[in-house]
Amino acid sequence: MSAPLFDLTGRCALVSGAASGLGRAMATALTEAGAGVMLVDRDEKGVRQTAAQLAGFGRRSIPYVADVSDPTQIRTMFAAFDREFERLDFLGNVAGDGLLGDPVEISLEVVERTWRNLVLGRFC
Repeated sequence: MSAPLFDLTGRCALVSGAASGLGRAMATALTEAGAGVMLVDRDEKGVRQTAAQLAGFGRRSIPYVADVSDPTQIRTMFAAFDREFERLDFLGNVAGDGLLGDPVEISLEVVERTWRNLVLGRFC
């Protein structure tokens, strides 16, 4: 039997976009490697499903609902993380809505929401 590629036992992580796709895959990999993870997404049902899937690994998998385009929710999210975990070893900023379409047809409101999600939220 070979040793695992990564041993993250005792490490603490936060992954946004954890309800599906790359965020769920990243959270799963971190949990499999031994890390405790706060799973963040604005999709409450999806983030709870991810937490339920990860429960079998015997690690802390805490679902948390937040919109990472909102600085107030981001600050509250990190305060909750600090209460649950002793430190942040890994941050996976995976959440983000892509913007596809003809630029003439995309409203400024949609551009602003996308900018807040992909740029402002990560900076915050």
